[in-house]
Amino acid sequence: MHGHGRSRRTLRAVFRAKDAHEAEELLDAWLKAAAYCRIAPVGGVEKKVRCRHADVVAAVDLGIGNGRVESINNKIKVTVPMGYGFRNIDSLVSLLMLRCSDL
Repeated sequence: MHGHGRSRRTLRAVFRAKDAHEAEELLDAWLKAAAYCRIAPVGGVEKKVRCRHADVVAAVDLGIGNGRVESINNKIKVTVPMGYGFRNIDSLVSLLMLRCSDL
């Protein structure tokens, strides 16, 4: 993954893409470069990212970065104990949807 255009083949560049189309192009370039990399950990990451290809592109398209995901995750962790005693899971899911939405 060395040489000209290296900065365009970083995984970080995918998340800086201006739209889903650019993100997909950058991701495909990174996956191709990573597939030929002989560093074992890179190969492991490449396989995991390849399986989540559509999810990565969707995250860029929706503007969901790691910070937003962590924020939602923390809201869920705080909200689940509030649902203790609910008679069904639908009530907890509704509470989670309310707390994690932009309403």
